[in-house]
Amino acid sequence: MERVTLFLKYFLTLILSVLVGASLLIIVYKLPVGRATQNVVSSIGYLGGDFPDWSGSTFTVSDGFTDLIMINTSIFNGRDNAVYYALQSPHIEFRKEYVQYQNLLGYLGEREEPVETPYSRYWHGYVIVLKPLLAFFTVQEIRLLNAMIQGFLLLLLLYLLNSVIPRNSRLVMLAYGVSLFMICPFTVSLCFQYSTVYYIILISCIALILMRNILRRNGRYGLFFYFLGIVTAYFDFLTYPAAALGFALITCFLIRMEQETDRSMKSICVDALGKSIVWLAGYGLMWASKWVLAEVFTGAHVISDALEAIRFRTSDSGLSEGFNLFEPVLEPLEAFAHAIILMPAAAFLLCILVLLRKKYRFHRSLIRANTIYLLIACYPFLWCSVLRNHSVQHPYIVFRLFSLSILGILVFLSQIVIESTPEKEHPANDEQE
Repeated sequence: MERVTLFLKYFLTLILSVLVGASLLIIVYKLPVGRATQNVVSSIGYLGGDFPDWSGSTFTVSDGFTDLIMINTSIFNGRDNAVYYALQSPHIEFRKEYVQYQNLLGYLGEREEPVETPYSRYWHGYVIVLKPLLAFFTVQEIRLLNAMIQGFLLLLLLYLLNSVIPRNSRLVMLAYGVSLFMICPFTVSLCFQYSTVYYIILISCIALILMRNILRRNGRYGLFFYFLGIVTAYFDFLTYPAAALGFALITCFLIRMEQETDRSMKSICVDALGKSIVWLAGYGLMWASKWVLAEVFTGAHVISDALEAIRFRTSDSGLSEGFNLFEPVLEPLEAFAHAIILMPAAAFLLCILVLLRKKYRFHRSLIRANTIYLLIACYPFLWCSVLRNHSVQHPYIVFRLFSLSILGILVFLSQIVIESTPEKEHPANDEQE
């Protein structure tokens, strides 16, 4: 009976999410686009082309190509048939050889014969935020607002971590700060495409901390991660979604290990696997529900298109001939390694190792108890190994996944420092050894 009740909870959560998500899209497609279009016209000189960057490095490349599609989609006038267009999510194109910047210019200038290009396999949930914002702000103003909100959420997360972790919380705060900094927040604030998962990371970690007692008391952690997968699928294109899962998992275990100090390594690993599975279920089912809705209500062949896209993104297409087993991991890592920003992480690791060597000793029980963070740090490698084509074709996006690897390693080390104690304070440790 309990399993049936649990299944119904998850099923109803999905159905409600699909209904609310689709309804919100239909509502925003009913909105007029006149003011939004005017604000985009005022922003033409600041859009920056398809792949702008501010340092000449892959690490700082902004996905202007997708941003322009998002803007194009947000100012599309679908008021005459809001249900159809909310599920089709079209943007305007003119010629195949045109880049998205030229397509947007052509749309705004009403030149040539426009072609409605559907992008139905994604939810495009960002439209419910971006379209109303464009009615009041220019693109450059939204980017500034983006930076301010993201900065505030980051500071709030670090403050809350300090309030939850009782000992050496500054090390945990620094681990999060360094890891999130490696997502390159300056570029993220300028790019709508990168911002979706970044917001999900920050908000989900904050929510886990604020709701920790409710989630623990009612046993709702599984439902939380299920809904997190649903939200990720709704708002994000295929960027670095596994980072949302990983950051939330690490935050969850940091909180729970403070509350439950007697958990075994096996139970922790089983717990992590269960949460990862329900996140994947929420992500996959929410994504697939868009294909079904769009095919049923528009008559387009969305399901076959989505399955073909999945086959292509997990294939070896675009990879080098011969032995290419590690190429999907090495390409994003190369973009990640170009960053001077890696230096703070190296310095942090060095400081931790010095502290461990001078003041603390490694204890086998502590290493085993915190191995879960190292396992979560491996998630980006697994993700890239599965989505092989996507990882090789879009290293300037995918490298952000490896901020999760940095977080896992840094939290692992910081937890050893936090949980181990000097020999003279706990002589019982010598007896155990």
